[in-house]
Amino acid sequence: MANIRPAQATLNEVRNGDLMTELATAIHEAVGAVEEHQKKAVITISLEIDMPKNMKNLADPYLVVTGDVTSKLPRAEPPQTLFCVDAEGNLTRNLQRAQDEMPFKIADHQGAKA
Repeated sequence: MANIRPAQATLNEVRNGDLMTELATAIHEAVGAVEEHQKKAVITISLEIDMPKNMKNLADPYLVVTGDVTSKLPRAEPPQTLFCVDAEGNLTRNLQRAQDEMPFKIADHQGAKA
């Protein structure tokens, strides 16, 4: 079996260590977001390994590695705003019309003991 180099040794060299620095930052941010929102976070490391076109016919071609770290962090739900629909079908914050049309009444107090 071939002597396979540890992945961490290779990752440490991608972008002169910046990939691993970004990964550490992403992990730190994910931990804080998970603690705050109690929902999962996902961190993805992607590596693209390619051979430049002008290297394909050489005896000893080199490869290019591009590394990226992305994360999907939990977050708070954005606040909601209450709207009604006006007679023309538009959203409106003028809630008076909606309140006038709602079939609410003040409860009858008869029979209540004082």
